[in-house]
Amino acid sequence: MVAVVVLDYKAPDMTQRCIRLLPKGVTVILIDNSETNRGCAAGCNAGIKQALDAGAEYVWLLNNDALVQPDTLDCLLAKIQNGVGAVGSVMLNSDGTIQVWGGGRVGIGRSIVAQSPGRLTWLSACSLLLTREALERTSGFDEGFSMYWEDVDLSYRIRDAGLDLAVAEDAFVTHLGGATARHSPRSLIRFFRKRTVLWPLHVLVAAILSVVRRLRRFILVGG
Repeated sequence: MVAVVVLDYKAPDMTQRCIRLLPKGVTVILIDNSETNRGCAAGCNAGIKQALDAGAEYVWLLNNDALVQPDTLDCLLAKIQNGVGAVGSVMLNSDGTIQVWGGGRVGIGRSIVAQSPGRLTWLSACSLLLTREALERTSGFDEGFSMYWEDVDLSYRIRDAGLDLAVAEDAFVTHLGGATARHSPRSLIRFFRKRTVLWPLHVLVAAILSVVRRLRRFILVGG
């Protein structure tokens, strides 16, 4: 059994458009964060719990601004094999160009989004198939992440639990939003504090990169 968890936050029309494209036979769990926005991690965990309680062997996390193709789920499931705990998708922009190739990797003070095949250390939760085993070993998302980095953290914990990450190269999803921004200082600090004693270095580098981005935007606008 596959359960699809979709979060809605004050965008019911977009959410219904997403759900209408899902294949028949899947169990859809809609979590409404509109009245009390509990955050992405907590909202997903609520949906994951419902899915596992209902007996799901696989949980497909899907953004409400994501549009799947008829064979997307089949392609994700085909990538599941012994030792794989999570499978990511290839996210496309609305013009068909690559937005995110499954996920990315973590560098010094930042996460880097992949736009072509290569070594990945995390998978994007925009469209992410998780096995029951991976969720039971990790207990889902760390709800201490206020915004962003929660999927990076989960990916690392899945790998810590002895399971692999994979990308289904033929599982295409059109993501109407932009590539996931991960500039939340609070979440970045939480991630690196969990991962390394050198977290102050990562935070310093992140601050420098943020200043550089702002200066670059200022120069472009000024020009």
